[in-house]
Amino acid sequence: MALLSQAKDSNYIISTWKHTKIIPEILQTCSVQEYETILELAAEALKSLRQSASSHEIQDIINTKVYEIENKKQHEFDIMKKQYEYNISVETNKLQTQIRELQVQLEQSNKSYQVLHQNFHNLQHSSQETFSKSLEKAVNHVEVQHSKVEEIYKNQISTLQKQLEEYTKNAITQNVSSNKGKTGEKTFDSMVENFTTWNLEDTSKTPQSCDRFGEIRGCKTLFEIKNYSYNIPKKEVDKFKRDMEVHKDCPLGIFLSLNTNIIGAPQDFFYTEFTNSNQLLIYIQQFNNHDIESLFSIINELIDIAFILYNKCFNSEESNSLQTKVDSIKPILQMEITSITNIMKEQNNNTKFVLDTIQKHHNSLKHQLEKLQFTFKTILQSLFDDIMIVESSNDEKEQPKRRIKKKKAESIITT
Repeated sequence: MALLSQAKDSNYIISTWKHTKIIPEILQTCSVQEYETILELAAEALKSLRQSASSHEIQDIINTKVYEIENKKQHEFDIMKKQYEYNISVETNKLQTQIRELQVQLEQSNKSYQVLHQNFHNLQHSSQETFSKSLEKAVNHVEVQHSKVEEIYKNQISTLQKQLEEYTKNAITQNVSSNKGKTGEKTFDSMVENFTTWNLEDTSKTPQSCDRFGEIRGCKTLFEIKNYSYNIPKKEVDKFKRDMEVHKDCPLGIFLSLNTNIIGAPQDFFYTEFTNSNQLLIYIQQFNNHDIESLFSIINELIDIAFILYNKCFNSEESNSLQTKVDSIKPILQMEITSITNIMKEQNNNTKFVLDTIQKHHNSLKHQLEKLQFTFKTILQSLFDDIMIVESSNDEKEQPKRRIKKKKAESIITT
């Protein structure tokens, strides 16, 4: 059956077919829609039939190829299996040979061990009593030495602590006591009374006159005292300098910050400078944190130097030449003052370092002695299971004692 021609008439399509059977006999009861459906189904069935035939051919080829590959793989597997079985056999023989050799060596080792064990048993039996006595003496000796060294270090630490307390006693008494309501000026007055013979006048209520004034060995001196809990602002230093300009007849001015630093100041806690009028200005930061007696001693020496330099320049007829000499001396003087302050800082650091070093060595020695005692105990417990070291309790640590307990003689030697 084949399509010959086709034409369209209004809503229908007229087709001419070539076929061998009479269509009306086959489709005499079919409507137009049913006829179209039959044609579509027939065409689809024919297409599916052709695809199925092609698929069967491809499937046969694939099956043939798969069969060939499976045969090849099976052949290779048989070869590998034989090789594996052969290797297993060879390795098994080697392993059995090694096992036999190890068994022989094990038997020899057992014999050697039995000999050594018997020798050790004999040695242990003959030397146990001597060893126990020696060990007990060693433990007692270590404890005695430990107690002596500990006592020595305790005494040294106690002595140094007392020295430190005595050393800082004066500085502590100078701290501001809020409970007693003392001001920084009163604290400074107390220090002056304890460490000097100066007579100072309270000028804190007099404008542009600092906090204290004193004429010390002829040298008029102004003191500005700050008792701040924070760093001193630069404006306070500027005010101090202005007060010194007002009192140009004062060769020396001293600015003290009792507890804190001065903002913008050098790192040195003690430093100096000269004004254009040859006045010596001394600045001390954290005054209470240093050796008060030494600080007053330095100030006392600088009072004479300031007084001499000031008077030489003020009274000399050759003021220009003398001023040049004084200006050349000023850097040397300031350098020496810096050296003195460095020595004071080093002294404070050395004191702290000595105390820390003693405590460190004491702790180290104590640890080593405890480690040695633990080692002795471990040796005893390893060699003689029947010996027990009794540790002292926390309450008995001040007088540590160790006791060695023994069981009956027949249970001393264990194997």
